[in-house]
Formats: sequence, C-alpha cells, structure tokens
Amino acid sequence: MDKLWVDEKKTSPRFSIILCTYNRCNLVLSALASLRRQTLAYQQFEVIVIDNGSTDGTLSAVRTYVSAGAQSGRKSEETWQVKCLAEPQNGLAHARHTGLLAATGEIAVFLDDDTLADPYFLERLLQAYDETGADAIGGRVELRWEAPCPHWLTDDLLDMLG
Repeated sequence: MDKLWVDEKKTSPRFSIILCTYNRCNLVLSALASLRRQTLAYQQFEVIVIDNGSTDGTLSAVRTYVSAGAQSGRKSEETWQVKCLAEPQNGLAHARHTGLLAATGEIAVFLDDDTLADPYFLERLLQAYDETGADAIGGRVELRWEAPCPHWLTDDLLDMLG
C-alpha cells in the first residue's frame, strides 16, 4: 500500500499513539502489529508503549518485537517510531501520564492493549481532524469475542460495550 505524502519540513509527528498495557503480552503485540500496518506514513505518527508493571515479560517482548523490525539501511520514511517505557506505579492514569510526557505528536491517541486497528484507522483519523477542525474525535469499537458471549449480555446491552 502507498503511504501518504508527508511534508519533509515537519519534524514532529501528527499523532502520538499511547498504548498502555499490564500483563497482556500477546494482546499488546497484536495491537502493535496492527499499528505497523497503517497506511498513514510512519513520519506522521509515533507509538508509545507503556508497560505498567507487568510481570509476564511484556516489556521485553515488546522491545524484541520493535527491534526485530528495525533494520539498518532503511530510509527514515520506512521506519516506524516506537518508544517502549516502563511505569512502575500501577494504574491507567499513571501509565497514560507517562505516555503523555513522552509524546511529541500534536494529537494524543489512546488505544487499549486489546485494540486491533484497521489499516486505514490513522489515515481516516487524520482526514477527520483536517476536515472538521475538531478538538477530539472518538472511534467506533467492534467487539471481538474470544469466548462465547455471556448468556446474560443481551443484544440491547452491547452498545454500552462497543
């Protein structure tokens, strides 16, 4: 897929994707893989992974995944920007605060560690910001069940989850 054209003079990314996780190694790796497949040019976004005190090797696995994709000799526009940080004080608010402090993008985008982003997610998000001038934009959530839906969760309650 073609990447969107980027103005070479722009030094900071448009989006800082802040992805907080705690003991969900496989989920966060899947989320990262979906971000790596974005159609938006890599210079337009950075990914900041905050490990919030995991004990399952999440931070090490994320760093291994990110470094495996970093090949020398690649042009900067072919390399995605990922920071892997640890926040030992438990709690999503602490993890997100650490992510915001590390962010260099114009717009912070918070994603959960079980999110699988559509390949066009960031491209469409950028388009929405550019076309509307909005201060904040939310996205659609589609539920993915890895086990049968609980019997008590009726269809009319699903809108509260996604």
